[in-house]
Amino acid sequence: MPGEDKKNTNDFWALVLSMSFSFLAFGLFSNIAGAIIPKIRDFYAIDASQAALLASAFFLAFGLSAIPWGLLIDKKGKKFALVSSSFVCLLAVIIFAAVPSYVVSMLAMFTCGIGVTGLQTSLNPLVAEISKPGAVSRNLSLFMLVNGLGCFAAPHLVTYVHSQGLNWTFNYWIFAVVAFLMIIFNWMVQYPQPQSGSNDKEAGSSFDLLFELIQQHPTVFVYVIAIFVYVGVEVGVANTIAFYLQDKHLLNEQVGLGTEIAKNSTISNYWGGLLVGRFLGAFLLEKIPEKFAIMLSMTLASLSLYLAMTGDIQQSFWAFPLLGFFLSIVFPAIYGLASNSVPAKFANLVSALISTAIVGGAVIAPSIAFIAESFSVADKPNWDYGLLLAFICYLYIFVVALRSSSRKKLKVD
Repeated sequence: MPGEDKKNTNDFWALVLSMSFSFLAFGLFSNIAGAIIPKIRDFYAIDASQAALLASAFFLAFGLSAIPWGLLIDKKGKKFALVSSSFVCLLAVIIFAAVPSYVVSMLAMFTCGIGVTGLQTSLNPLVAEISKPGAVSRNLSLFMLVNGLGCFAAPHLVTYVHSQGLNWTFNYWIFAVVAFLMIIFNWMVQYPQPQSGSNDKEAGSSFDLLFELIQQHPTVFVYVIAIFVYVGVEVGVANTIAFYLQDKHLLNEQVGLGTEIAKNSTISNYWGGLLVGRFLGAFLLEKIPEKFAIMLSMTLASLSLYLAMTGDIQQSFWAFPLLGFFLSIVFPAIYGLASNSVPAKFANLVSALISTAIVGGAVIAPSIAFIAESFSVADKPNWDYGLLLAFICYLYIFVVALRSSSRKKLKVD
């Protein structure tokens, strides 16, 4: 009936808007670290690797909580998981804002990471559920575009809070409002019902599915590792930019009072490059197979990082954002390859494994800082040595794409 069709259309767009706000929110939560880690280093009088560990606590939560979130989704559904994970985010940001302590901040980061893991583990397969066949990578890229808005806005938020003379922890009171709104939106919308034949009673338990996936589709774990190294290096570079500008290019001496703006603008522009790239990439992924998009991205990203590391400070200012631009479609493209390599009944499990792999941010990002400090020059970390790890990660992703099957894209009606 026409009235029923209109209601279904309204429900669909309400769901899309709610999902978009959640993607925006966890973009804010996930990527403010690059702007506040230098402040944490100065505020608590710790070294760069200890400051990086604070951000690592956030990503460690992905490795420990993604599978439990996946089990909860199978048992309670995506609505329950999204509302619960939004509440966990709210709790975490309140703790972070209210108790300025290094240890407590690490606990709050870990808790926030648990919440964001629940969001991402729920949202990725939800994108697949509302997408037409063959459009998963494109639609996920569009949602990641909204996520990129949050990534882009986070450093500017830090700059604005600083310009108002407020403590850097005030950013997390703003996040508390965002998390509260996210709870409301995720609670109010209608979610698609599981299709017949896709529920856990018919498909088997999650552990049965995991064993079946391991035995019948082991290649999917190659993509999981690719996500591990991709997220690790994406976050690792973002968290390194401020230190790179300060320690190698002596940003404070060159810019003076404009240091805060120059530093946060470069980080923000890095995420802005990802933002623009995801917008264009959504159309690119409609035209060419994911494997070729990834190979092209890794080649150009490697060139961009090389330029960022070999020029003067002005070259670094534009080369880091260019790097972000060329990395933009890698996550949705790898997710598309992974989801297309297995039957639909594994969708939630693959999403949980992909979310688990985001723990790469807890491993590779501090490893860059550790390597840089191990090769310190004049008591300053050698960030050029640390960033060599990024090239190794890019090479692995390139090889994974090269060896993946080149499937013809399905035509979308």
